[in-house]
Amino acid sequence: MRVNSWLTHKSTGAWCYGVSPHGADNLTGAGQQYRLTIMGPGVTPDVSVTVASPGVYNAALDATQNQKIAALHDNLCKPN
Repeated sequence: MRVNSWLTHKSTGAWCYGVSPHGADNLTGAGQQYRLTIMGPGVTPDVSVTVASPGVYNAALDATQNQKIAALHDNLCKPN
């Protein structure tokens, strides 16, 4: 099932997206794995990866991931 598409941020190439439920009728965040595909510019190849679900909420893991987001120094990506 396709969830969404988005563009990378100009100049940094970073992107941010929450894989979490977005309302009662949306199953986003309920998967066991997620496939990400990024189209390269021009004739460069697409890049694709499948990752396992992060599982139930873990405050310590969330704090670690928030630090990684902040380290990108991209003001469009905000830690939750």
